[in-house]
Amino acid sequence: MARTNTALEAALQGRSPAQQKVIRYFMAPDGCLSKNISDEEYDKLVWDKINTLDLKRRALARTGLEESQVTEIPPVEFRHWHFGKTALYKRGIDGSFRSSVYQVSWLFFSGNFVHVYQCTIKMNDNEKEERVEKYSLRDISGFSVSLEHEETECREPGALNAASGAGITRHVFYVITPEGKFGCAMVHNDETAGKIQAMNAKLREKNGRSKAPLVFSE
Repeated sequence: MARTNTALEAALQGRSPAQQKVIRYFMAPDGCLSKNISDEEYDKLVWDKINTLDLKRRALARTGLEESQVTEIPPVEFRHWHFGKTALYKRGIDGSFRSSVYQVSWLFFSGNFVHVYQCTIKMNDNEKEERVEKYSLRDISGFSVSLEHEETECREPGALNAASGAGITRHVFYVITPEGKFGCAMVHNDETAGKIQAMNAKLREKNGRSKAPLVFSE
């Protein structure tokens, strides 16, 4: 669906200057005369917002934990752009996809439980959604990292026209239980792989399993 000037004007109405910068970054045409912020400037807006929220402290408060109680393994953080139906997308000059929504998740292992705090931040309207879950380790079937693909509408770098179709591939971490699964946006690299290995080791230790189920879906 083409994003018209009317759609842009409607999206900008009633927004703060910072929110308008985000909306223009995703919706306004690029070009030599464009006043859109750069990819790096948008990234900085996101990182500054996350740092201001102090989400690890908030996660501990919302789960009712003290850091001294989280001793089974070091706290685990996953973070990345969140791609969903309500988000705006753009491919940056560096080739990376960015979203108007960013998600940070913290997992705390305390005793026989995993406490999960998740904050999903909407940069274009300054809203955030928080979710808190608590799982018994004996109820966890496994930890899964899934490589998922989504066809969506996305503005290409330097585009002067409307957004076009694009395919976005991203990794999602899941806590899997018989009742369902809890997903977390993540960057999959050596560091996060090491964190997941530590989580599996703790799952084996607590549940006495010979092999903790770590599933990769490619």
